[in-house]
Amino acid sequence: MCFKVSAAPFHFWAPDVYQGSPTLITALMSTVVKTAAFAAFLRLFMIGFAGVSPIWTGTLASVVALSLIIANFSAAMQK
Repeated sequence: MCFKVSAAPFHFWAPDVYQGSPTLITALMSTVVKTAAFAAFLRLFMIGFAGVSPIWTGTLASVVALSLIIANFSAAMQK
């Protein structure tokens, strides 16, 4: 799931795909596909793993924080 939403550390494929694709495909991949993946991600964790919420909440928070930190540092270091 993290691969589909381009969350760290699975985010390396997104810039290559976006750069080499036509504008329409880039718009589709950056909105529709990610929205569907986030909806599936949310549904999986809210319904499927509701009984073990304390375990996955910390893991999910770590993935979110890692994605935000890596994205910000990567953007700051980019020339």
